[in-house]
Amino acid sequence: MEKITFRSSIIAFYIKGEISAEQNFVRFKIPNRLGLIPLGSNEERIPVTQISLVRMTHSISLFWFAVGAFVTFMAFVNFFLSVFNELPFFKSALSVLLLLLSIAFLVCSLRKCLDIDLTSGRVMRITFIIFEWHKARLAADLINDLISNRIDDTNVRIHTDRSIGDNREQTDRIVDAIKGIENKLK
Repeated sequence: MEKITFRSSIIAFYIKGEISAEQNFVRFKIPNRLGLIPLGSNEERIPVTQISLVRMTHSISLFWFAVGAFVTFMAFVNFFLSVFNELPFFKSALSVLLLLLSIAFLVCSLRKCLDIDLTSGRVMRITFIIFEWHKARLAADLINDLISNRIDDTNVRIHTDRSIGDNREQTDRIVDAIKGIENKLK
């Protein structure tokens, strides 16, 4: 059972979600939060037979991008005003902190999404921070492997071909044994 732990925000880095495989089910634990406050999580166990498509997408949160751009602009203005007016150090330090926060907002606006289409028509979207795109790919590969294994388990042709192959090997062994006995009797 493989478990993939991910973060959906850089600012709230301590809030984590997870995706894991449990036999014929995929378990999703998606965190809920209000800003920086964790509000528990939504947990779902979805049968592999109910998943019809897994795809990766990129998205940008326009709200957080706009907030980050605005705070970046204000931080630069504050920094240049404090440098040119020779204000105390804490004002320039405040503008540097604002700049770091604005960069975090800009990075948070860039997301990698794992979209999972279900046979019911519902689409689950799980967002990953852009730095954890490899975990999104790993989760997609895990789910696709589960789907592939499930299809192989329920594919009658594969099992029939396997039975025919096994029977052919047994028949060949019996024929070889009979030929060996005939050669000893001669």
